[in-house]
Amino acid sequence: MPKKETTTNKSKAHTKQHVEAEDMITAEETTMTLEEQAQEYLAGWKRAQADYQNLKKQSVQEKEMLATYVKSQVLTDFFPIIDNFNTALEHIPEDMQSASWVQGLMYVQQQINHTFEGLGVTKIESVGTTFDVTKHEAIEKQPSEEHASNTVIKELRSGYCLGDVVIAPAKVVVAE
Repeated sequence: MPKKETTTNKSKAHTKQHVEAEDMITAEETTMTLEEQAQEYLAGWKRAQADYQNLKKQSVQEKEMLATYVKSQVLTDFFPIIDNFNTALEHIPEDMQSASWVQGLMYVQQQINHTFEGLGVTKIESVGTTFDVTKHEAIEKQPSEEHASNTVIKELRSGYCLGDVVIAPAKVVVAE
C-alpha cells in the first residue's frame, strides 16, 4: 500500500504542476488579451481626441467665416451712405471750408475712416491703376489720349476690402 501512495502523490504532484502550467498559460493569454484590449481602447481614445480637436477647429473656422460674412453684409449696406457723405463733403464750396459745421463733418469723416480701419476695412485705390476684374467693376469705357488702355480714369463709387477679400468692387470708368 505504501507504493500506491507514492504513485498517487506523484500523480497529484504532476497534476498540480500541469494545472499550474495551464494557469500560467491562461494568465499569460489573459494578460495579452487585456493588453490588446487596452491598446485598442487607447487607439480609440486617441482617435476620439483627434476628432474632437478637428471639430473644435472646424467650429472656430465656421464661426469666423459667419462673423466675417455678417460683418461684410452690414458694411456693404453702409458703403453707399458713406460714399454719398464723402461726395457731399467734396462739394462744399471753398469759402465755407473753415465753417465750424464743415469742420464737424470732417471730424465725422475721420471717425468713419478710423472705425473702418479698426474693422479691417480698406478702400480700394482705383484711379490711375490698371483695371482689375477682382477689384473693379467697369461701368463705362472712354477714349483717352492721356491714359494707357485699360487704366482706371475715374471712380464713380468706392470699392472696399475686408482684410484681403473684396466685399464691394469699385465702380469705375476705364480708358480705351
